[in-house]
Amino acid sequence: MTRRIALVGIVILLVASCGFKKGYKAPVSEKSATLYLPNPYSKSGLFSTENTRYTEVFFGVSDNQGCAELYSADVPEKKLRNGYIEQQVPHNRNVFVKYLQVMNRTVCNATGYFYTNAKVSYKVLVRPTQYGCRLEIKATQENGISFTVPVQQAYTDPWRGVRVCTTEAAL
Repeated sequence: MTRRIALVGIVILLVASCGFKKGYKAPVSEKSATLYLPNPYSKSGLFSTENTRYTEVFFGVSDNQGCAELYSADVPEKKLRNGYIEQQVPHNRNVFVKYLQVMNRTVCNATGYFYTNAKVSYKVLVRPTQYGCRLEIKATQENGISFTVPVQQAYTDPWRGVRVCTTEAAL
């Protein structure tokens, strides 16, 4: 029974991830922010075990309506930093993150957004909960001061799955 549940979860996540974009164009600005996303192909970390069946990480930058199209986090070797994917994102914008993972009996599906500031690094962490996981964002300023950034609830388009917004009404 648990194998069927895991298999169904994998199939759903694979089908859902087919529409995600690739080829994000990073901003060219000295004031951009840096986003560090978990490497979905890493075999180390909280959720990466021999029981992991599928892992994907997506991100997007909000438009003027508070929505974004999600991009699949690419893993070129030059962008890997200490097990995280380094990605430049615009400052003074909302950045959306979606983390999907299927394990033996658990599906982790965490989606949220946070506001970025210039020249700040944001590290996306995935924390376990009783029934899955949640996102946590740790920010570090240029002067080395670190703090936790609040993650807001994001709303996902139920039909396309690749569009996320800050409000349900914007979908």
